[in-house]
Amino acid sequence: MNTAYTAHTADTVRNGAVVSIVLPVQGTDAALDRVVQSVRAQTEQDWQLYLVEPAGARGRASRWAAHDGRIQVLRQEGCGGRAAALRLGLQHCLGTYTVFLDAEHVWAPYFLALTRAFLDAFTLEDLVCMASVTPAGQPAAVYRRADVRGHGRLDAVLDPSALRGLPDAVAGALWQQGELARHLRWGEYTRLAVTLLRTEEAERLLPALYEDTEALEYRLQARLAARSAVNVLALPGAVFHAAGVSPEVARQREIDALAVFDEVHGRQWETDPEVARLRRERLARIDQRAPLGALGALGAVVARCLGWSRQDRPARALPADLGGPQVGHPH
Repeated sequence: MNTAYTAHTADTVRNGAVVSIVLPVQGTDAALDRVVQSVRAQTEQDWQLYLVEPAGARGRASRWAAHDGRIQVLRQEGCGGRAAALRLGLQHCLGTYTVFLDAEHVWAPYFLALTRAFLDAFTLEDLVCMASVTPAGQPAAVYRRADVRGHGRLDAVLDPSALRGLPDAVAGALWQQGELARHLRWGEYTRLAVTLLRTEEAERLLPALYEDTEALEYRLQARLAARSAVNVLALPGAVFHAAGVSPEVARQREIDALAVFDEVHGRQWETDPEVARLRRERLARIDQRAPLGALGALGAVVARCLGWSRQDRPARALPADLGGPQVGHPH
């Protein structure tokens, strides 16, 4: 256990931490421990972690709070799901930046340092994300570069202190900026667990946190799309340990995702052949009761970041204007 932050420092940290992290307590004890340990291992140490514990799970989070003054347990009353947990946590966030973490993502040690340094450098941007990859190193979501307006090497735009001690492949990785709304044609462009938000931007998501849905991530990203561009650091920021779901939950997830798709695009499927095709694919997945087959956020960029060969990449071809640049894989 890290003893640098003990209980007597808790009030100071809570009032002054730069990054607020909201983590609903879900999944197994091992999953919770794995995620919290990855937060405590961050090179960026100026954070406050809110563990939102539901009724019936008393005590699972308390042992972490007892060892680290930067960790606070929030009690979630009633039977609310993830949306209610995020809402409760967000109401306590005081830091400049906020992250909505979950029990499936284990952060790379440099995740907070790099994303914070990016938003510190680009003061007009509201969010920045990284990739999540499976334990086998494959992308956990499909990212397609669309309408890129800016790009460059991290070591050319970030404060050198944020890159100190990092491998050259990390420091020299690329960042890109594109229109977020266009990414939503294909579904989730990233995961909230690897997205750093300015807290005032996160607070604008509150109206969407009064209803739970299996497509909550997608719905929140649609809210962000109404205001923000997507800034991508083309590096894996977390390992994604997917929790198994039943066929019924998988099918409901598809139904809820279709509802968000229609909220985003309205009736564009009547005039836009691409939107019509993507909508048909969603309907087919619902009929087949199949889980989402796409890989998820940052797939094209991370595939190159991880050095995939042409044979290893997903079979579905990407449009020519949406391919990602080559990036080295950090070791």
